[in-house]
Amino acid sequence: MVKKVRILGFNHDALTNTSAYGEGETNTYAGISFEFVESLTNAKINNSDTNAGGWGACTLRATLNSTTYESLENKEYIKEVTKQYIATYNVASSVTSSQDKLWLIA
Repeated sequence: MVKKVRILGFNHDALTNTSAYGEGETNTYAGISFEFVESLTNAKINNSDTNAGGWGACTLRATLNSTTYESLENKEYIKEVTKQYIATYNVASSVTSSQDKLWLIA
């Protein structure tokens, strides 16, 4: 199944593994960050339909980075990156990071 994407940027998201593009290659950033035009899943963010615990604690994150990721045909081209998020709504000091292959645009 073909999915349409939009390019968000080049060399924007920090790779979790600087040799993700192969032995002898060293990259700090993922080459291209993109978003799917249509959602890849209908899964809820979590059972309470809230953002409690932020991105790191939600079940949608787990679904995207396991079941959804595994369903993609060309997943070997998708590299894991570090993304920052706020764990507690409206508490700037709760900024933390996660390592994800797929994530939601904030």
